[in-house]
Amino acid sequence: MSSHSNSPLFESCRLEATSPLTSGRPILQNWRSPTRTAAQKPNANFSFRQAFQFSHAPDSRLLLPMERGDRFEIIGIGATCFVTATDDPTVVRKGYQVWEDGRLAVNREHEYYESGEEDVQREAAVYKLLGDHPHILKFLALEEVGPGVHSLRLERAPLNNLRRYIGQRPEEPPTPEVRLRMTLEAARAIAHIHSKGAQHCDLSCRNLLLFAGLPVKLGDFGASLIDGRGFDETHYEEASYELPLRGREFHARPGRKRDLFALGSAIYEITTWKRPWQGLEDEEIESRYAREEFPPLDGNVAGSIISKCWKEVYETADEVVTDLNQCFESLGKESWPALPCVLEADSMDAKPSANEAIIS
Repeated sequence: MSSHSNSPLFESCRLEATSPLTSGRPILQNWRSPTRTAAQKPNANFSFRQAFQFSHAPDSRLLLPMERGDRFEIIGIGATCFVTATDDPTVVRKGYQVWEDGRLAVNREHEYYESGEEDVQREAAVYKLLGDHPHILKFLALEEVGPGVHSLRLERAPLNNLRRYIGQRPEEPPTPEVRLRMTLEAARAIAHIHSKGAQHCDLSCRNLLLFAGLPVKLGDFGASLIDGRGFDETHYEEASYELPLRGREFHARPGRKRDLFALGSAIYEITTWKRPWQGLEDEEIESRYAREEFPPLDGNVAGSIISKCWKEVYETADEVVTDLNQCFESLGKESWPALPCVLEADSMDAKPSANEAIIS
């Protein structure tokens, strides 16, 4: 659990979780958002996560009272948005405000967050740029829900996000083949994004949405960048997914390298069924990454691929797709888990053990 989870603002969030607005439904009970805001710039005397604690923690001002019972259901709350159910069980609406019958019901805008409309328009632009792809969440429409207020209509992931799924089944992971297929689908999504001149900038298993049969689709493009569009950087990856500075200024880290590093962490989380350095505080994770200390990869069938992502060996996501394909195809040739995935011309230090080629 992140270090800010016990703040008073989170306590007020819990008190609000059974407000009359939700007819007793605990809509805020599982609210978490490790993403960090760019409202404060990192410097030697400033803790980025301290700023995040206050800029993203909801309080009672986020929920405006309604005089009548609600007909909508809030099914998720992100760093900058609400996700609500619609009359269509296969569709959700995502936005910074919730409107019903021409009236404002729930508001995400407050003194810490005032760019809701800009962020919705940005995310819509990214979805339109990406178009249809089997591993990108389907964008259906940008609709005006109130005067000058827009929301996204998106396909609904019936199994929610992969992080939540892992948390619900920590001792019951899918088969190694299924997990390796998930990593390949995530890599293909990132490769497609990069081919369109965009960067995700907030990749994690929170943003990998899960469907029946366990295919994954990547969503949440509210922090994404598009080449040549001049979008401001607004959010950053959670600690275990964040590319270390390695002598660079914070904002000088290449966007695609950020995505590739985060992809390595996603592959790690999927294959091991736990986050990198799970259980450690954010500051400790950052310190370890700064010292080039990463979780052990011995025995992980995708260990060499993860290591290449973390060490910035890959230049493109297509290279990750190629190597994951090689691993995935090798599974059908010999029995699992006896087969390690050792790539040709692999120069990385961390390699799977020949006798322990498993996804733990």
